[in-house]
Amino acid sequence: MPRATHAFLAIFACLLPGLAFAQAPPSPAPLSFMDDSTSTLDLNTASRNQPNPPSTNPNRTSDRRSRLARMPKMYGDMLIIGKAYIDDSSFGVDGKTTFPVPGLAKVAENNSPVPQDRIFFIQNHYHNAVQTHQDIISAGEVYAEGNVDRSTLGIEKTFFNKWASLELRLPFLTTGDLTTDSPIAPSNAEFDGVGLTLKSLLYESHNCAVSCGVGSMIPVGDETRFSTSLGSYVLDHETFHLSPFLAGSRTFGDTFFGQGFIQIDFPIDDDDVTATVSGTTYDAGDVAPPTLLHLDGSVGAWLYRNERSRFLTGFASLLELHYTRSISDVETVSFEDPLPITIADFTLGTPGEIELFNLTAGLHFEIRRSTTFRVAAVAPLFDGTRRAFDTEVQFSLNRHF
Repeated sequence: MPRATHAFLAIFACLLPGLAFAQAPPSPAPLSFMDDSTSTLDLNTASRNQPNPPSTNPNRTSDRRSRLARMPKMYGDMLIIGKAYIDDSSFGVDGKTTFPVPGLAKVAENNSPVPQDRIFFIQNHYHNAVQTHQDIISAGEVYAEGNVDRSTLGIEKTFFNKWASLELRLPFLTTGDLTTDSPIAPSNAEFDGVGLTLKSLLYESHNCAVSCGVGSMIPVGDETRFSTSLGSYVLDHETFHLSPFLAGSRTFGDTFFGQGFIQIDFPIDDDDVTATVSGTTYDAGDVAPPTLLHLDGSVGAWLYRNERSRFLTGFASLLELHYTRSISDVETVSFEDPLPITIADFTLGTPGEIELFNLTAGLHFEIRRSTTFRVAAVAPLFDGTRRAFDTEVQFSLNRHF
């Protein structure tokens, strides 16, 4: 498939330079044995005159990047909304609903450009992410709203002397009850998929780091089901996602810092859609999420730091901007009832171009240097269809080891 070919080429172009840097440290020079004529005094004098060899101790490597590793991670904002439409002029029904698209993940979510050893938990609450509207001539207009929650468990482990890392994420996505009964209400699978991210440093100094890698989302969730007054429609989640990315971070003295991510999300394969109308199930077709471009930037400052504290060793604030845009055609699938009398026409997908722009503000608490507790709020900067939710609240817990 051309889409898969482009994705794999982007991955190899991104990862190979990083893995070239992520090599084992050079082995120390071999020891030379002194002959009988060499005195202990001469040996000590020679050792003092020789320059210090480069350190190959992994602990020195960890100390050298401690300032970057302790930099607060980016919070993120990720949630993509799809749309479903039902239209039946024969019975005077016209409705639409939004629903969260499972299987999509942003690498920048609770992440840092620097490889780290950690376990973490993230909780996201998206207010009014599901909105339905149906206009029935006999009953009038019906509106309903619902919230979406995502819980994520994860672990990241470094290798190649902390030059690279592999991360595993297990997100659970749930859709809350709508405020009113809606004849086109979606219900989502709880398990969102398995996320894997490979990250490798390209460049590192005492105050700057550049990394690259690739994220993937393996579909293992069930389905999204749309129950309407005229039938039911099922979206099977089978799309595999590959997301090459480039990231960088920098500190400005001991107080200020910044970081950014550039990511392209390539969907591989399509999702199947089936329709059940009047007791008969039909194959409605396939629909694929669009290719997405993610641009994420963050700046922040340490407001308090005390290495000798027995509890709170650091406190920081962050401000972030997140931009998402579709860079490929947005696909939809339409189903027309094959019966002579049309019962329901159904359209599923994300009609129109996807463009989101969100602002995130958060507080970062560092406890005994090894544990961080973080809270943040997200507000969309666009109106109308160019927003996935009204507001978002999130918190995360990271434990470094």
